[in-house]
Amino acid sequence: MSEIQREKTTAQRSEYSRKFMEQRGIEGERLFELAKLVNVEMEEGDLQNDERLYGKIKEIQKNLKFSQEDTKEGQDGILGPRTLAALEKEKIMAAAKNLAKELKTEVNNSGDTPDQPETPRSNIERVLAGYPGHYIITRMKGNGNRWVAIYIPKNFDPDKQSEIVYHFHGTHSHLIDVPLPHLDGGGRRYNSKKAGTISVGSNRFDQAIRTVEMQVKSGKRNAILVYPLSSGQRSGGNRIARENGYDHEWMKSGNNSGDDMGKLHREALRAIQNGMGISPGGNPSITISGHSAGGIALANILESGFHADKVKFLDASYGNWAQKAHNAIKKQGQKTELEIYARPGAKTDNAETQSIKNGENVTLNYDKRTHDNFIAYHI
Repeated sequence: MSEIQREKTTAQRSEYSRKFMEQRGIEGERLFELAKLVNVEMEEGDLQNDERLYGKIKEIQKNLKFSQEDTKEGQDGILGPRTLAALEKEKIMAAAKNLAKELKTEVNNSGDTPDQPETPRSNIERVLAGYPGHYIITRMKGNGNRWVAIYIPKNFDPDKQSEIVYHFHGTHSHLIDVPLPHLDGGGRRYNSKKAGTISVGSNRFDQAIRTVEMQVKSGKRNAILVYPLSSGQRSGGNRIARENGYDHEWMKSGNNSGDDMGKLHREALRAIQNGMGISPGGNPSITISGHSAGGIALANILESGFHADKVKFLDASYGNWAQKAHNAIKKQGQKTELEIYARPGAKTDNAETQSIKNGENVTLNYDKRTHDNFIAYHI
């Protein structure tokens, strides 16, 4: 390649980078801040000079450990979606580490408990990275020092009245793309049929993110999603839950890992404000939703005295879980909307659920969709 051809190529690539910054609304200061995360110092003059801009982007890509090939997947000297995403990831990791230090918890990729596995941080991030908003993943004492993911949709407006949505997953969804373990104390059906298989955790997590992202984009709500992961099987508690590997003690007052909804809410607000630099508009309303066996977490939360503005059982009103939640709401004496979504004639459409359907601020909604799709339509 001649020097003239090289200069033309460098100019074309630098112009692409400038247009990309303009289209994405990326100011120079933002790029400089991101570049520092990978030890590249930039200044205003670098943006104006083709050779310097090309060289700085190549240096960024090198420090991000992109391949040395001159391709869009490698060190091509062009600032595009892949390079920006990698830089944003570095920013999020730095924020997570700072937040973890503040909370005196540990952010890493392992953290497995001695008796059973947990989802690696990288698996949680893989799902989140497919969406355009901002996220943070950290351990929180309010969730028993287990993982909590917070997702802020791309179109979230901090200047408008906002909503924080806590979603509590169902059985086995604490494991995302991790084989279910053989459990001591697990039931015969669980250990013979479930152990060794991959749970629906990734699908359920993806549904929650995708739906909130779409709702915010369409203007239906202005919400932030907080998604904690349970412990799975926990010693003590309910025998049926233990045999099937579900955490019956999740958010229950006095449980053995210290998870507590009030504490989780305070930590989540700190993470949003300090770790992510977002101040939710107004006095954010609080919604807690649960899918499937996540309904027991909702009952435990309300019985602990925590107040939520809205509670949503997503085909999760098994047994007396919704009834217990309703009784706790009445005891609080505060206005809370209780929305129950159930399949007609299913186990969630039971006598206990029917007994509260005419209660104040209670709505019972029927949906014939399969159990698997309730998050996508009702979170």
